[in-house]
Amino acid sequence: MIAAGDLTGHWIRDWIRAPGLDDAETRVHWLQARDGYCDLRVPRVRPDLSSLSCLAEAETPVLLALLQAEGFAGTIEVLDEVCTWDRAINWHGAPDGVDAGRLHWTNDGRLIEDGTAADYRELWHREIAGALNRKVFAGADGKALHVIWSERLFLYGIGTPGAAGSAPLRQALNLGQRPAAALLAQFDAEYGLGRWRGEDGVIALCTNPLREGQSAFERTDLHAMTFTTTRTDFLGRPSRDTWQA
Repeated sequence: MIAAGDLTGHWIRDWIRAPGLDDAETRVHWLQARDGYCDLRVPRVRPDLSSLSCLAEAETPVLLALLQAEGFAGTIEVLDEVCTWDRAINWHGAPDGVDAGRLHWTNDGRLIEDGTAADYRELWHREIAGALNRKVFAGADGKALHVIWSERLFLYGIGTPGAAGSAPLRQALNLGQRPAAALLAQFDAEYGLGRWRGEDGVIALCTNPLREGQSAFERTDLHAMTFTTTRTDFLGRPSRDTWQA
């Protein structure tokens, strides 16, 4: 039997296989604490944004490529070896169906996940075992910040529960349109994986590649009742968020 407590740690996906899909390249990180998780999925090959100062300067095909990434966070429930991931926040908006998979161990200690509502199989290995820390912070306009962290790394998600799905935005981009409000909202949400450099949390992989190498927050912030983070928005303007535990 597998219980929720057996899943704590840092998981990396080796591959996913489904009808018409065999993917061992997407970088997928799942950090699981006892009381919640964060998940980030970023294609290994992405457009080069080194010449850009903000995402608004990116061509439309580049924005569509960036939207292939995924990020979500929330809690899990494991019943009869079926794990259900509740996506409290999700980069692409509330999912259409239930995210659930039947779990079992391989002989070498890896984890197989077979979809229950969708036809897929994923193989995961655990990079770091043991309990991780988790906190959820509330921000302005209904936003939430979910953070899971260990002594070495962290994974965070910034999003709004119940946010609109991204399908209309992607449809508009495919038609050559660039709806300003939707783009601002989409990239105001953010998911990132990083490592601690002393007390500074430096982003290594993010749904916004321009954030990589920048500071997300200080480790001491995660123990504070209130703290502020600074980013730049889709247009390159400074954006400050105040978070409360």
